[in-house]
Amino acid sequence: MLGRDAVLDEALDELTALPPDAWERRIQRAMVDFAARRSDGAWSKDMEGIHERYERTVKKLREQGVRMGVRQGRAEGRAEGRAKGGVEGLAPVVEARLGRRLKRAELATLRAKVSTLGPARAARVVVGRDPDALAAWLTGA
Repeated sequence: MLGRDAVLDEALDELTALPPDAWERRIQRAMVDFAARRSDGAWSKDMEGIHERYERTVKKLREQGVRMGVRQGRAEGRAEGRAKGGVEGLAPVVEARLGRRLKRAELATLRAKVSTLGPARAARVVVGRDPDALAAWLTGA
C-alpha cells in the first residue's frame, strides 16, 4: 500500500484477492480513508489538532517533571541540611569529649553516622560514651 506504480498495483491486486472479512482489508480501508482525507484538505486540519494536543501533552509532562524535580531536590536538600547541621553542631562536642580535633576520616565517619542514625540519636551516642569508646565508635572498631 505504501509503494508506487507497479508495486502498488500488485499490492492492491493481492488485497482484492483476500476474503472480505480479512484483517488486511480493515488496514486497506483505513489507508484509503487516510489518503482521501489528505487529498481533500481535512487531513491538515486533523493533523493540526493532533499536533496541538501533542504539544499540550508534552508541555504538561514537562511541567510535571519540573515540579517533581523541585520536590525531590527540596527533600534531598532538607535531608542534607539536617545531616550537615547535625554534624556541624555535633563535631565540636565530639572534639571536646576527645580533647582534640577530629581527623578527616573521623569527621567523615561522624557524617555517615549522623546521616544513618539521625542527629538526635547520634548526639545521644556521643554524650553517652566515654572518650575511648567514642574514639573507637568513630574508627569503626
